[in-house]
Amino acid sequence: MKTICVAVLLATVTVGCSRTAGTPEWAPNLSPADETAVRSVIDGFGQAFGSNDAAGVVAYYADDFVVIEPTASVGKSAAQETSGTITVSSFDQRIMRIDGSGHFAYAWVEYEVGFTPPGGNAVIEQGNSLFVLKKNSEGVWQMVANGYKGEPISVPEGE
Repeated sequence: MKTICVAVLLATVTVGCSRTAGTPEWAPNLSPADETAVRSVIDGFGQAFGSNDAAGVVAYYADDFVVIEPTASVGKSAAQETSGTITVSSFDQRIMRIDGSGHFAYAWVEYEVGFTPPGGNAVIEQGNSLFVLKKNSEGVWQMVANGYKGEPISVPEGE
């Protein structure tokens, strides 16, 4: 786990520091085709998550996928167990930034999700998520890590 977290941190720092002098801040380093492919992964993940489709969610994960916070699951099967524990009633995400270099990319996403945890009351949460993706040997972009932080903004009436 520690090794994966260090690798994610190094990849993020490397991508962030890869600008050359005179390059505008946040100039895209991914090809248009790669950016489109990464956007498609993030959009597909969001559709599956918002539909309570745990199998669809993990279809976007690499086998060694890591959820960094707050559930800290390691591996695709552990992530699938975690993703099936809540019931999502609404989900909206907005991609704020996609960038990367070579076979690594990241996507910063703002989200709002309505969900009910096991044995809990319904809640609406807003937050940010940072996905790290890697292009596999077949040229397919897969999620390798996700760190997110959300805060409850309301509990729906009647709860």
